[in-house]
Amino acid sequence: MATDEAARIVSRPVVIDVIRQLCRDYRKATGRLPGILIGVGGTAMMLHGLRGQSADVDLFTKDQGVPQVAGMVQAQVDGQPIDIDVTSNPYLWGEVPVTDIEDDAQVVEQVEIEPGEFVSIAAISKETLFILKACSGRDKDMPDVVRLASRTSPEAVVRRLATISDRTDADLSEQVYKVLATLQENHGWSLLPEWFSGISGKTLTQWQPVLESLTGDPDFAERPAPAAGRRMKFG
Repeated sequence: MATDEAARIVSRPVVIDVIRQLCRDYRKATGRLPGILIGVGGTAMMLHGLRGQSADVDLFTKDQGVPQVAGMVQAQVDGQPIDIDVTSNPYLWGEVPVTDIEDDAQVVEQVEIEPGEFVSIAAISKETLFILKACSGRDKDMPDVVRLASRTSPEAVVRRLATISDRTDADLSEQVYKVLATLQENHGWSLLPEWFSGISGKTLTQWQPVLESLTGDPDFAERPAPAAGRRMKFG
């Protein structure tokens, strides 16, 4: 866990410096630079420009050697250690199986490691961040949900949720409920039909119990109907 002091001072330039050091150490250990590094959690929020700072450095990579090297990187700011958490586990937060992280991620920067040598830095999409944070159940994630809602759309979040749902055999009913309820409350309306444009009939059928619970309409999956709702309040 990062200290309160570190949480205040881990800015984007500091994160980039940590990534640069990680890549250099990885090359010393393996003779090559790592592949794409993907920011998750607070690091992704910062890379998207939705936060000025982060509590630590959170990264995902499919290269399973990077987390071991990351554990040996010593990084500090004003004498305070920086937590560096690098994982190859796609089950971020344990709530939602995001198994297509590399396909979902958006490249935000090319970091020069040495003159003429670059590593791509990406961030998981704003829609995936919204889904993960809506499912986390943590009060501290709610301000991020508000920020994310201002930078994406319900339609995009629902499409992303459908993609995640279609790519797993796990029962995501609870997660689907949390995401749709958060969208509904945050946008001040009950579920609107245009949010589900392009979603397959199979997926809508799977979501039917959740949709009925949220709307009171047993036929919503076939004939979604908008109704007035209430805004989510934070504070």
